[in-house]
Amino acid sequence: MMIRCLAAVLTLLAATGSASAGVCRYDNLMPAFLAFERQTEHLPPDQRARLFADSFASQHRRFYSEVGHVAGDNGFPPAAKLRTDALGLLDPAHMESLPGFAPLTQARLEAAAEATGASFDRAQTAFLRAFPDFRCEVDIAFGPSFLHFDGHAFQDESGRQHLLFGVDTIALMHGPADMPAFYAHELFHIYHRQFLGKAYPKEDGEAWWSMWMEGLATYVSQQLNPALSPQQVLWFPADMVTRMQAPGATQHAARQMLADFEKSSSTLFDSKSAVSGLPERAGYYIGYELAASLGRNHSLAWLAQLPPARVKIEARKFLEAESQ
Repeated sequence: MMIRCLAAVLTLLAATGSASAGVCRYDNLMPAFLAFERQTEHLPPDQRARLFADSFASQHRRFYSEVGHVAGDNGFPPAAKLRTDALGLLDPAHMESLPGFAPLTQARLEAAAEATGASFDRAQTAFLRAFPDFRCEVDIAFGPSFLHFDGHAFQDESGRQHLLFGVDTIALMHGPADMPAFYAHELFHIYHRQFLGKAYPKEDGEAWWSMWMEGLATYVSQQLNPALSPQQVLWFPADMVTRMQAPGATQHAARQMLADFEKSSSTLFDSKSAVSGLPERAGYYIGYELAASLGRNHSLAWLAQLPPARVKIEARKFLEAESQ
């Protein structure tokens, strides 16, 4: 039985689609993954997960090398890690969930997968109207990430940029109303790096740059989708804005950011842990507020073109004022 299933699954992997309706070309693993689910639905969950790790993931090593934080000597996560992750979608009795969001269902996963291409293409068109000089020299792919990311950018060993979308995480955290802003956020990261070129700080840059990079992408996404609230463009946690607007919260976050200002990492951007008294990803909120304060007197183009040295000055000035 396993041999027949494996042969069928390997054939189904060819269903992975690619598209280039907009400026960005992308690969979509979701048709092949949904076909894999249908082909293996009669198997026990642990057997499905093993088959996923041995066949599906190994055929898409670039995508799954970036899923999870545990990797083998070759940079690819061990099969045991992938099997455990995959159970979140392949065990119907224990579907993926996140605090503050309704548990994922198969219907929502399939709806998100079905909407992926058209939704992303519409977002590209809208983004190009705002930033007509946008180019997309990035490899993009959509697939299940098992809650490790909804959007994830990285640079490979050759210097090539990649952008991965976790469709299951998107289905869990996002809805049709905020998808244009979510895609605008990720597209802006590509554009920002494109425009600044060699001046763009390195991947593990200091906390002040992470604050600006994420905060500005969030602000741009809202400006391009003005009907959305700050919470709708900040997404997670679901009560971030309410908690950050509580008395003393912004001041506390600003002081912590000043303490982390030149560190190469800060827990203020962590989605799985938080500084005491603050929500997860509080750094995104502070960065959004910084971008909004500058955006009151400047265009999106001006903000996107702001040299990092000037950003650092503006960020420190903003944090010092907010920490008082």
